[in-house]
Amino acid sequence: MRKGRTPEDDCATVDTTFYGINQECFLDYAFCKLSNNERPILPRIPWGTNVTINDFINNLGDGSRYCNVMKAGRETFVTRGVLRDKLSKFKPKGLSGSASALFVRGRGESFGANGDSGSPVFDDNGMLWGIVHGIHPITAVNETAVVPIVEILNHARNNFGGFALA
Repeated sequence: MRKGRTPEDDCATVDTTFYGINQECFLDYAFCKLSNNERPILPRIPWGTNVTINDFINNLGDGSRYCNVMKAGRETFVTRGVLRDKLSKFKPKGLSGSASALFVRGRGESFGANGDSGSPVFDDNGMLWGIVHGIHPITAVNETAVVPIVEILNHARNNFGGFALA
């Protein structure tokens, strides 16, 4: 909730959250219930793009494929990058041990910044790859960690009874 606003002013309430490691994959997500009067006019078109998100990536690859992706974030708005289609290990903040996530390197600019967490990462074909987690200095160039949407949905279905996307 933003400063100067009441709970009645907000358009969503958090319903389900998880921060941790599921098997090997890092997960950081929250699902919200939206107020009917606050639904976006075009709910599957990320703000600032002409892409309609039609589906999500069901299977992650072996790293032999690189994909052009974009994200629509609160802090850096729309940015483009290259995603390697393979889970890579990293050390999540506040958790013991390592976990895996997808990573995106920006094209000529940083792909994400503080404040972009939770932003959708998708390709030009309308396939949702995942949700931005954060910026990590994994290599000489900072990369943005992306939690795969298929892992989020599978975890939510398996751990929260009656879970369904509207």
